[in-house]
Amino acid sequence: MHLQLPGLQFPGNLFFKTMATLPIISPPFVLSLSIIFLFGRKGIITNGLLGITDFNVYGLHSLILVQVMSFFPVAFLTLSGILEAIDSSVEDAALNLGASRWKIFKTVTLPLSLPGIISALLLVLYSLFRISVILL
Repeated sequence: MHLQLPGLQFPGNLFFKTMATLPIISPPFVLSLSIIFLFGRKGIITNGLLGITDFNVYGLHSLILVQVMSFFPVAFLTLSGILEAIDSSVEDAALNLGASRWKIFKTVTLPLSLPGIISALLLVLYSLFRISVILL
């Protein structure tokens, strides 16, 4: 009864896992260039598909987007390992006792995965500050 992506089996599961970890193997500037090519002033999405001509991709909001996309695989790999390690019998027992899915998530899954969430947050913050210190 796992409530997370790693425990679910569906046709696109391997594709989504691969796409989530793809930014790890690509150089950082490739991600930045792809954002500029897709969402820049003459970008494929902004100008080509949506017809927006006055969109500015350069700035803090784009920097935050690129950072989130580049550090997402670190958090994804950490959290997927933690969520796969949760024993499903605990969630099944809560379901058999009549708890709703939200109640199971709130009282069982979230407390068991909290150390993984904190470690993913610390890994991402460490990586972010390490890059910031190098750039300064």
